[in-house]
Amino acid sequence: MIYFIKIPVISADQLQEELLYGEITEELDGLAIGAVDDVKKYGVDAIIRYNNERFGNWDGRLRVPRTAVSNTFLLLSDDERGAMLDFANQIRIKAVKQAEKCSPYTASVYDLGIEYRMLPIDTVGIYSSPDYPTTVMNVALMAKQAGVTKVILATYPKKGNISQGILAASFLSGIDDIYVMQGRRAIAAFALGIKETGRDVIPKVDMICGPGGREVDATKRYVQYKFGTRIDLPAGPSEVVVIAPSPYNVKKVALEMACQCEHGSSSRSVLITDSGEKLEEMFGCLTEIVGELEETSRMYVTEALTKRSRILIVNSPQEAREICDKIAPEILVIYDDISKEYLEYFSSNPPSAGSICCNFSSAISDYGAETCISPTSGSARSYSKLSVRDFLRQVPILKYNDRGLRNQRWIADKLSQIEGFPLHRMAATYVIKGGERNGNS
Repeated sequence: MIYFIKIPVISADQLQEELLYGEITEELDGLAIGAVDDVKKYGVDAIIRYNNERFGNWDGRLRVPRTAVSNTFLLLSDDERGAMLDFANQIRIKAVKQAEKCSPYTASVYDLGIEYRMLPIDTVGIYSSPDYPTTVMNVALMAKQAGVTKVILATYPKKGNISQGILAASFLSGIDDIYVMQGRRAIAAFALGIKETGRDVIPKVDMICGPGGREVDATKRYVQYKFGTRIDLPAGPSEVVVIAPSPYNVKKVALEMACQCEHGSSSRSVLITDSGEKLEEMFGCLTEIVGELEETSRMYVTEALTKRSRILIVNSPQEAREICDKIAPEILVIYDDISKEYLEYFSSNPPSAGSICCNFSSAISDYGAETCISPTSGSARSYSKLSVRDFLRQVPILKYNDRGLRNQRWIADKLSQIEGFPLHRMAATYVIKGGERNGNS
């Protein structure tokens, strides 16, 4: 059955009340803790048990053979290989540009010389569903450009097999190993590492990247808190805000509203416009577009549009920007190719957003050089998209000359007294005297 799709029109005040989504609940926390405890107690058996329950027709392998990875790329059509190579080259070019902004540098502060070194994270684990080879390429190629030593992938079968797209993407981006793991237990295995008879079955990683549902996100946040494992972003369901002042192309806006909802029923699309005149026409267009999808996709796209998505009518670009700042969306799309008033205002006054697409679809951005690992659920106020910089650690190497050290001892002497740390004061002001040796005194 095909339902007529109608998206609720709400006020800015109503939106504010609805923005409390993406939080980690006690239930999600409990699921995360349960998965970590299961992997900690049973190790690889916890992964295999889950795989057997979830993928009854899977052959039981935990690690994908490397020959399967290299051979799969050749099985793609010429066009598919060409598109993937072109995409990979775009990511590499962008990653090189980003890396240039992360070069080592030095600074002098009084008589202190500081050498800032940029050191890569050692091991990165990527989590990806079978449907996101572009995510794998995005993350892996940026990590490799940063100098990450080992990049491994957790994914899972679809219809009995590991996705050809995932295998081809892994080949092109230099993934070191692929493990068959899904969901919370995959994140737990990455954070804990699994050993058998003294060898790594699944290596412990220093950073976990990649999108997942709320359970995966909650587990990523839990292992960050519990074990100090770095994560890419606090991520949630996909979301897009579309700014479309009238007159706008109804089908273009309808497609934009619908396309990001393909990611799942928890996705959200928000339309901000200055007129309600074309809304009924757009609802009809949405109904027609979604009605052409196969049944499963149609069901969750319909749910995302009718239950999670919203429309707001504003009077000015300033009001639209204020609403965008409250949402801080993953993606902001501005369709304003006639008056240009909104486009010019937002270009000069960008709001909080993971990225801003000016007069083109977010679907194009998903397959372009800019990474698709973006902050969601309002976290764009304090986070940026994943970049090469996220795979690096800045380590300062400090060296004083004699005059600087004398001066700094005096400062440390006074400040440690203010803060009430006598041992800090003693350590900072201690000077080896002539009769003492550098070894045992």
